[in-house]
Amino acid sequence: MAVDVDVLALIGFACESLFYGAYCVLFAASIYVLYSVKKSRGLNKVIVALHCCLFTACTLHYALEFNHFYTILGSSGVDGFANETYHLFIADCTVSVADFFGDLVLIYRCWIIWGYNYWIIILPLLSAAAGLICSAVVGHLVTGTTSATVNPSIVPLGLASFTLPLATNLMVTSLIVGRIWFMSRGTAMYNLPTHSTTRKAMSIIVESGALYFVVQFIFVVVYGLNHPSEVILIEVACQTYGIASTLIIIHVGLGLSWEQTSKSATISGLSWASMSRSRGPGLSVDMSSSSGLGRSTGLTQDDDVELVVPKLDGKDRLTTAISSGSSLAHVV
Repeated sequence: MAVDVDVLALIGFACESLFYGAYCVLFAASIYVLYSVKKSRGLNKVIVALHCCLFTACTLHYALEFNHFYTILGSSGVDGFANETYHLFIADCTVSVADFFGDLVLIYRCWIIWGYNYWIIILPLLSAAAGLICSAVVGHLVTGTTSATVNPSIVPLGLASFTLPLATNLMVTSLIVGRIWFMSRGTAMYNLPTHSTTRKAMSIIVESGALYFVVQFIFVVVYGLNHPSEVILIEVACQTYGIASTLIIIHVGLGLSWEQTSKSATISGLSWASMSRSRGPGLSVDMSSSSGLGRSTGLTQDDDVELVVPKLDGKDRLTTAISSGSSLAHVV
C-alpha cells in the first residue's frame, strides 16, 4: 500500500502544533527567567537577541504552515495538501534559518564555557554557515517546483544542508561536555563540593543537545533515503531547534549552568572585592570564618589575603598570594 504523502503532511502539521505549543510555554518561562536575572545579574543582550530571532523564525514557520493548512483544506481538501506552494517554500527556508540560530545559541554557550576563546568556535561557526549556504542553494534550485517529493538530483546538496548543522551540534556539545569534565577534575583536587552540580549541569547540556541531535539525525537519515515521512520530521525538527535552545537558556538563567554552579561551590564564604595591589581585582576572604580550603593558614585577623583566580583555559595556575609578603604559594 502506497504511503499517502498528503496524509503524512497533515500528521506533520498536527505534530508541529503540539511542539509549537510546548515551545510557546517554554519561551514564556524563559522570558520570565531572563527578566528575573536582569534584576540580579544583568541581561545578556546576545542571548536575548538570538533567543528572540529563533522564536521569530519558528513562529513564522508555524504561521505559514497554518495558513497553508486552512487555505488548502478550504479550497481543495486533502488532495494536493503536500504540494509545494509559495508559502511552503518560505516555510522551508525558515527551517534552515531556525536551525542556524539554534546552532548560534549552542556556539555562544561553548564560547563562554571555554573562557571566551575564539579559536575553539571557528570550525563550528564555519560548519553552521556552510549549512545555511547549502540550504540557500537548495532553495534556489527548487524555486517554482510544486512536487511534494524531493528531486533525487538535489538530495546530496540538501543532505549537506542538514548534515553540516548536525555536525556543528555534535562538535559543540562534545566541546561543552569535555570542558566541563576537564574543569571538574581540577576542582576535585581541592575537595571542592562541585561534583553533584557539575554532573547536573552536564546532564542539562547533554540532554538539551541530545534532543536536537536525535531529531536532526533521524531527519537526515530519512531525508537521505528520500522517504515520504520526511514531511513529518521537518515540521517537528523546526520546533525542536527552539525547544532545545530554550531549555539551555532557562537552566542558565536559573543558575544551573556549569560556570555558575562551580563558582558558587568554590568561592562560598568569599566575597568579591577590589584589591589595591597591582594584581587587580580579586577575591577577599573573611578571616573570621573558616576558609573552607581544608588547610590552616596561620594568619590573623589583621592579615589580608588575596585569591587570584585566573582565566580557566587549562594552562593557568591557581595562585594564592599573601599580602604581608611573608610567603607566596602556588597551587597547580
